[in-house]
Amino acid sequence: SYMFDHMEIALHDHYGSREFWQARRSMRFNKQLYELARQFRKSQLNSDDDADRTVRPNDWRDEK
Repeated sequence: SYMFDHMEIALHDHYGSREFWQARRSMRFNKQLYELARQFRKSQLNSDDDADRTVRPNDWRDEK
């Protein structure tokens, strides 16, 4: 198995390019981690995506 500590290393020739940012935006946390964070925000910070206007699309390619 391989581990990239910084994806910029693997994409060095394309750093800052459109392809770089597409790859960067596609690296999103898993759903379980998002749910854990959502619960923490709600219980500890009285915060949620709707109130904070931070709702993210299901497909990263739709994110602006």
